[in-house]
Amino acid sequence: MMKTFLTRLGAFLGVVSFSVLVACAGHIQYETTHQPPMVSLLRLQDSVVSVRTEVGLCSGWVDKTAHKVFTAAHCFGFHKGDAIVTFNNGEQHLYTTEKVSEDQVDSKTDHAILVQKNHEEIIHYPEGLPICHHKPYYAEPLVEMGNPLGVQQVMYFGSVANPDTPDGIVVDITMFPGNSGGPMIDMNEGCVMGSAEMARIAVEGVPLGVNYAAPVDNF
Repeated sequence: MMKTFLTRLGAFLGVVSFSVLVACAGHIQYETTHQPPMVSLLRLQDSVVSVRTEVGLCSGWVDKTAHKVFTAAHCFGFHKGDAIVTFNNGEQHLYTTEKVSEDQVDSKTDHAILVQKNHEEIIHYPEGLPICHHKPYYAEPLVEMGNPLGVQQVMYFGSVANPDTPDGIVVDITMFPGNSGGPMIDMNEGCVMGSAEMARIAVEGVPLGVNYAAPVDNF
């Protein structure tokens, strides 16, 4: 009788184990098919540019809808001016500010939009980057692309640490001079959540390494 009981118990546990494995496999397949695919980072990088102004070297990105270049207003000293824009393919063209934020206090609006200055020049535009229309959220996966310290085509990976503060979106992504104006890209959607803004370094009690991005959806 004991042998029969153990045989039945073994068969029962075998059925349960098989059912659990089938359920796990189905769940993994569901998650795989319903998770958005990671975007092609190299394709996105084609739309990232370097922006050299009288103030210094910054980063920027080409907008998908109008082929205009977005960067940070503080790269121009919060005044209108010209810039040499270098594309990922090596082309260099002269641009000028179409719109620039003159508010030096509100870093959430630290944006400048650049347009081609010599319209007779032929520019081989990249595909461009779309702007995100969803609100940033905690732990949103981001990749920041730019030219830190003049080193081109650098990517930093991180996430949103605080989606809404008086100074902009707090991100846990490394930034250096030259990153300003570069795109903060949602890695799932491939859209720009914000532009690299600044790093707070032990000022007014703010610890080293608190970095911000200026949201672009309302500029």
